[in-house]
Amino acid sequence: MLHIYPSLPTERADIERVTRAAGNFVGDELTVPLELFDGYVRDAKVSGYNFLSAKKSDRVVGYACYGPTPMT
Repeated sequence: MLHIYPSLPTERADIERVTRAAGNFVGDELTVPLELFDGYVRDAKVSGYNFLSAKKSDRVVGYACYGPTPMT
């Protein structure tokens, strides 16, 4: 079963792993999701971005990021 919940600060490495594995980002684009995640962890209200993690069998298998700026 897939469990979806607000991402936890301890999941930064998982967010990076999933981002790299997706193959949709190259070069400097790989840093953008992590920068947004760091802002979310510091203060989601200030950053304006939210993260949801998807976990299956105790492993993060995906995430969603949404916020005020399109295409980020």
